[in-house]
Amino acid sequence: MIQHFVTVNNNNLVFGDGTKLTVIERNYEIIPPAVAIFSPSKQEIQQKSKATLVCLASGFYPDHLTLVWMVNGVKRTEGVGTDEFSTRNESTYSLTSRLRIPAWEWFNPLNRFECIAKFFQNGKEESIHKFIYGDVGELCSHRRYVFVFSQTKVCLYFNCSFTGTKYKVCKISAT
Repeated sequence: MIQHFVTVNNNNLVFGDGTKLTVIERNYEIIPPAVAIFSPSKQEIQQKSKATLVCLASGFYPDHLTLVWMVNGVKRTEGVGTDEFSTRNESTYSLTSRLRIPAWEWFNPLNRFECIAKFFQNGKEESIHKFIYGDVGELCSHRRYVFVFSQTKVCLYFNCSFTGTKYKVCKISAT
């Protein structure tokens, strides 16, 4: 039995798990997203000891787009909340994803937080990568840095006056 589906004005049809059909409106072209990551609010960090990073993909068409978070090159799903549907703004769409982490994870300047926007263009999957690094921040004292270097490792020691915590951040060098 053959089933026929018709969609008009960019209405979507979903077939089973994960298969989505969109008919692009006449005179519309595929537009890639502009992607930006926003740092967490100081108020949230102070009040809740949590940090929420926000990834915004905007200005894209059609609405086939997924956002993925990576932390230090590893896909992160815990603490991730992504809008279920893209929001239409006249002729384009936007989509937001949030990554909520403990404040101590944000206060590691060697942590790399990356948002990847994946979308289809010209018959293949494309991606746009944006990233920011964790921050020692204004809440932590800048006066007590101690760097320790060795042939394979560099370490940064600092105290956070906000939490009273002492941090040791190390990065292993491949060279």
